[in-house]
Amino acid sequence: MHRSCFVLLLGSAGVLSAHIAFAGPAVEIAVGTLNVRSGPSTRYARLGSVARGQVYAALGRRGSWVELQFDGRRGWSYAPYTRAVDRARARVTARALNVRSGPSTGYRVLGTLPRGALVVPLASRGAWRRLSFRGRTAWVHGSYLAAEGASAPPPPQPSPGNSEEYEVTASALNVRRGPGTAHPVLGQVHRGDRVQSVARSGAWHSVVAPGISGWVHGSYLRRVLPDGTVVSRAGFINLPAAGEGFYSYQPAYRRWGTPTLVYGIQRAARRWIREDPRRPRLGTGDMSRENGGYFPPHVSHRYGTDLDARPMRNDGREAPVLHTDSTYSRPLTRRILELLRAELPETLILFNDTKIPGVTWYRGHSNHFHFRIRR
Repeated sequence: MHRSCFVLLLGSAGVLSAHIAFAGPAVEIAVGTLNVRSGPSTRYARLGSVARGQVYAALGRRGSWVELQFDGRRGWSYAPYTRAVDRARARVTARALNVRSGPSTGYRVLGTLPRGALVVPLASRGAWRRLSFRGRTAWVHGSYLAAEGASAPPPPQPSPGNSEEYEVTASALNVRRGPGTAHPVLGQVHRGDRVQSVARSGAWHSVVAPGISGWVHGSYLRRVLPDGTVVSRAGFINLPAAGEGFYSYQPAYRRWGTPTLVYGIQRAARRWIREDPRRPRLGTGDMSRENGGYFPPHVSHRYGTDLDARPMRNDGREAPVLHTDSTYSRPLTRRILELLRAELPETLILFNDTKIPGVTWYRGHSNHFHFRIRR
């Protein structure tokens, strides 16, 4: 028996008879509040609590304690404060089944249940099943439950070396039974979710995600490289908010660029700060949008090949500065431009301090320099 789970504590509802027998595949909580402990005695840690009327799968007994399946983990409660009930149980077939606060994917996720966890379905609403989970009422999709003892095949799993990771870009993306809108919707995944693509049919991907598997349209996915880097449909990647030797003063949606640009910035910034760790970091600004195109208020910044960045200061601060300010440092600005040139195929630098070799004056470029690379 596991000792890594839950048990139930008597609350304010009073004490029931200590002669309630344990029998049957499930138990109903019979007092107001019960603690959940990690082992079969009060010496074990309290892991949570449950309330009157909730029903959990019963897994076994040790003395006066009953072992429960609480939220995918096992735990122990004092059996006299539970009531044996004869309810059908179901086993989770998904690798990680989302448990939600209501009967649709629009409700928030409370947690997950692993494959093999036992639950007691209490009611249905459409394809959704109500159950007790972690001390509250919750819902799961019934397509990922199998009656205990039934042989339900597990959902498809990605084969090592043959799957690719993607990130969902739509706020709510339908997952369908087959590759096309004529197939029924099984559920949804949401913006920021990571899925494994295991097969393709035209523009459609067969994906596996926690609690669901099926087909989604590829126009709402963007590739995730093995190092975690997200790739847009245009082939751009996102410069992190900060890294060794650099920080960004713009939000993520304004920091997309070609891999050549992004990795070159990171290499130059590493060299910059390793030369002298006391220096201020390179402050990066606008680059391009996720898939390029018009980027107001800029005329350029359309192709993932442009970077705006702050000039360097002589007081160590990481803050805006004009090239005419007393706190502006020409030597440091010149050096960071030299490092960027060394790491990137530069074609143009716009900046109003024309005493730095290789820069071109252009109105509006006193508080930042514009660095462009070859497309």
